[in-house]
Amino acid sequence: MHAKRSPSGADRWAACPGSIAMEAGYPDESSEYADAGSAQHLVFADATMMARSAGFYLGAIVEVGTIGEAFDGAIWCRKNASDDLIPPPAGFVRRRSFVMGEPELELLGIAIENCREMLRGSIYAETEAEVPIYKLTGEAGATGHADVINILDEPGQGPQILRVLEVHDYKSGRNEVKPDCRQLKIYGLGAADLFAPIYGPFDKIRLVIHQPIVSDRPLVAEFLPKELASFAEEIRQAAALSIHAENTAAEWMGKSTEYLVPGRTDDETQCKYCAASGACPGQDAFITETIGLEFAALADKAGGALVLPGWDDPGGATLGLRLAAVPAIKSWAQAVEDRAYSTLMKGGPVAGHKLVQGKRGNRAWASEEEAEAEMKRMRLKQDVMYVQNLKTPTAMELALKELPSKWNKLSRLVTQAEGKPTLAPLSDRRPAIKPPGVATEEDFTELNKPFNPEDLL
Repeated sequence: MHAKRSPSGADRWAACPGSIAMEAGYPDESSEYADAGSAQHLVFADATMMARSAGFYLGAIVEVGTIGEAFDGAIWCRKNASDDLIPPPAGFVRRRSFVMGEPELELLGIAIENCREMLRGSIYAETEAEVPIYKLTGEAGATGHADVINILDEPGQGPQILRVLEVHDYKSGRNEVKPDCRQLKIYGLGAADLFAPIYGPFDKIRLVIHQPIVSDRPLVAEFLPKELASFAEEIRQAAALSIHAENTAAEWMGKSTEYLVPGRTDDETQCKYCAASGACPGQDAFITETIGLEFAALADKAGGALVLPGWDDPGGATLGLRLAAVPAIKSWAQAVEDRAYSTLMKGGPVAGHKLVQGKRGNRAWASEEEAEAEMKRMRLKQDVMYVQNLKTPTAMELALKELPSKWNKLSRLVTQAEGKPTLAPLSDRRPAIKPPGVATEEDFTELNKPFNPEDLL
């Protein structure tokens, strides 16, 4: 059964007990990014289980949609460019369609190879595994779907053999997901509950994130089963509070924000994918508290220079606190814009605002075939009609997957620009860099050390 308190939404409902109740008044609209992720999950699972390379899926078409209330996810339309189209199942309503191209498959290829490497020696493996979570969420019959479950034996100390349960999850986003996140812990506990009677007891539970846009190696966290026991109790309590907030919503909603806990830093993501984001009084209170201005005062300054109070901050402490809140504020601002746009598109009012026609798109041939035929009748030369470009390194790597020696020769000719300096919290796994042209304490180490005449020899 689909769970309101799903593992993928655990960072929201466990941190903000009132979020489920707040979302009830808004449509559950999946974003394009979420649907693209569902499509890539399908490729990841299929390639992992069928031992196929990512290149096999070039030109594959995946559709994302629903079948009543029983199904909301991705299905195959075709698995590669040479396949015939597969008719959708009865009752399927398509929401979006995705064609697998080079950028997606380059990243998927890294994850697929890494996952298959970890599955070597597997006793049992299952993709899109449905695991019970009702003991954690308090919802009768609730389940979650893990990308890959793997069970294996590995050496322990001396003659000991350890029985290991692995949970693998693919992530396509740019924001790093930690392998010890609530989602994977819930999957791990659910999978242990499901498979322990057959393959248990488990000596270790290994949680694995495959997020190639962040790291070309799997991100791994390991736990003893007893170490996850305290988390299980924590999530049960969070779920119980969420259920209580939902059941008593009529008593507090619109009167109190006691059950609404907005995200305040980049690590607190409960507002990012909440359907009520942009219309939540808990968010409003946090925003006005952080910027030090009420919305009416902020609106009066629209179009002019905004000078916020309390910016005299020689030590950077206040700036650091406010900077940590910027992702949450940006997320809120985007949610407000999205909600206003949706309201106007449905014919509703938004005081002081209206819809206008945006910038026109780029020019394109209404029919490339007709345009081509007309150019040929004009006897235009080939170099006037067509542009011929080399395939990109990504496309060539996929094309030469079965010819590694040829790709190795070509790869020496590939260059890649360094990333530009960007802001990140101290918890970010990347090392800090030195700003160009700015001297740091380390630069003065040699100048400050005592003089030694032997250094001149």
